[in-house]
Amino acid sequence: MEAGKSVLFGEFRYSGQRRELSRDGTVVPLGSRALDILACLLRHAGETVGKDALMEAVWPGRVVEEHNISVHLSAVRRALGEDAGGGRFIQTDPGRGYRFVASITPADDQPRPSETPRQIETPRLAAAAGEKPSIAALPFDNMSTDPEQVHFADGMVEDIITELSRSRSLFVVSRNSSFTYRGKTMDIRQIAAELGVRYMLEGSVRHSASRVRVTAQLIDAETGGHIWAERYDRDIGDMFAVQDEITRAVAMAIEPAVHDAEQLRANRVLPENLGAWDAFHRGMWFLEQVDPDSNDQARAFFEQSIVLDPRFAPPHAWSVQAWLNARHVFFNHRGEDLAALARRAAQRAVALDPNDAAGHAALAWAAYMSGDPVGGVASAGHALSLNPNHVDAHRALAQNLVWLDRMEESRDATLSCLRLCPRGSRNWLTLHQLVAIHYLLGDYEEAVSAGLRVLDARPLAVPHRWLIAALGQLGRVDEARTIMGSAAKIVGMPFDDYARLKAASVPDRHHAHLLEGLRRAGWAG
Repeated sequence: MEAGKSVLFGEFRYSGQRRELSRDGTVVPLGSRALDILACLLRHAGETVGKDALMEAVWPGRVVEEHNISVHLSAVRRALGEDAGGGRFIQTDPGRGYRFVASITPADDQPRPSETPRQIETPRLAAAAGEKPSIAALPFDNMSTDPEQVHFADGMVEDIITELSRSRSLFVVSRNSSFTYRGKTMDIRQIAAELGVRYMLEGSVRHSASRVRVTAQLIDAETGGHIWAERYDRDIGDMFAVQDEITRAVAMAIEPAVHDAEQLRANRVLPENLGAWDAFHRGMWFLEQVDPDSNDQARAFFEQSIVLDPRFAPPHAWSVQAWLNARHVFFNHRGEDLAALARRAAQRAVALDPNDAAGHAALAWAAYMSGDPVGGVASAGHALSLNPNHVDAHRALAQNLVWLDRMEESRDATLSCLRLCPRGSRNWLTLHQLVAIHYLLGDYEEAVSAGLRVLDARPLAVPHRWLIAALGQLGRVDEARTIMGSAAKIVGMPFDDYARLKAASVPDRHHAHLLEGLRRAGWAG
């Protein structure tokens, strides 16, 4: 079988153009790596394909564990209705490799009568650079009468591409490739297929005498659906300052939008077909549910992702957040040394990808858990040198600065998180940090405001003590007592025990300040 061609075998059909397997007209869910293995075996039908040849076909130029072949080959066999020992399609030649033994016949790529025709026949998009989601930014349309304004639009898109390229979780197509489509009237999915990307950013700029309006929208190129859109209206004073402001706003909005879309994509994959990327994003979905059971599920999916691809850094880095939640949010130690587990995971993430800001941010959190705020500040600073817009690095910096009594700097770092990502799914953590920081600075009104926002976003136990203490300092005892009653139910222990709990996240000198506010709120301890 030639690359890109389609074949029939048994009741199955493999479309090389679409990169999909179907059975009697129904698409069979199969991960991209498993499809690569199937395609390789079909190209060499009747021949024994060794493990080295499979690795080079599926992971060209990369060093991976042999276990990865077994995992994805098992997925192929399950999809074909075979057991682990093989069957009528794929046989194992012990010590040599694998062989596709069924007869195959060429097929065209027209849909069968039982299939639903597609509006545009484009290949199924593969994530470039391994499993990372890929994105291209097209030149924004100049809606102004002045043709010179195209330079303003182009400069903005170039800067957006540069900002997006800082993220290690995205593969970003270069300007030289995406700008070749300027002025072409083509379907967005066709452009995406030619560039080999999953997401497309497009937009327009309209400039008048004193105002500029920029619209931007992010499109899922596989479905053609919009996953994010925004409009920015600004007065033009310093043109370059306006350009920088909008550039950063667009770039910061795109990454969480892609992140959310990848979670939804991963949750549509059948559990037995999960690859390392899918398992990681399913873990991220559970991590963001913020409850003890979901936190355990997140840990399990991160571990599954690591088994599927031990050299994939993100699940190592983000498992630190699961350890952090278990210790500081759910008080669920289970006798484990969670700080040591977090430290090992973060160190592994950095070793696998030393240029990923997420790994260094994880190392900063692990340092905080281990009582090493100086090391935590250094690691967070390294993360921000790699990506100044990395929100979790700002959070980790803020938390470590609290331990060093650098409260104003901690507050500034925390507020930076809200400016950079005002709608982030983990903003409850940022707001929780603000409750404690404002309280320790004596800004009790601000502490109450932040605390009520946390409870509105997530009914968590962690901000209750600070919020109650702030209300106590303000003499708002009735409100404090009401929240005191709800805290006991959420935390799962009597409030007296909860109030006395000396969390590892609170230095002794600050804990005394906290207890003072709780007593003013009516706590008798």
